[in-house]
Amino acid sequence: MVDPGRNLTMTKQTLSRWFTTEEVGGVLVVRFVRASIRDDEVVDEVRQQLYEMVGQGHRLFVLNLGQVTALASRALGVLVGLHKRLGAVGGQLVLCEVSPFLYQFFETANLPGLLCFRGGEQEAVQALTPPT
Repeated sequence: MVDPGRNLTMTKQTLSRWFTTEEVGGVLVVRFVRASIRDDEVVDEVRQQLYEMVGQGHRLFVLNLGQVTALASRALGVLVGLHKRLGAVGGQLVLCEVSPFLYQFFETANLPGLLCFRGGEQEAVQALTPPT
């Protein structure tokens, strides 16, 4: 659990037209800013950008899907691929702020047993932050 009084390093960046990123205590928080991630080109661009961040050494990811209302099934494959890629290098992925409607989409694909979900962003970051 993160100590609220602990000073966490925060660096905010905009790397994409689809999401912003912020590093919080060694956890990369990716906040999607568009409601729909359905077009094949969009899914491919998002995949490439997320995988590049893994290649740059990021290992702990929180994906905030609070603004997302629609996902292509290919996007689920990207999330599973990111989960596997991170697992292969000792990293972890947590999804947060997933709407009930979108969560049903994940359930239909039997992903809640594979992917980690948390309600809010702070809870997701805490799940990945080692205790001090």
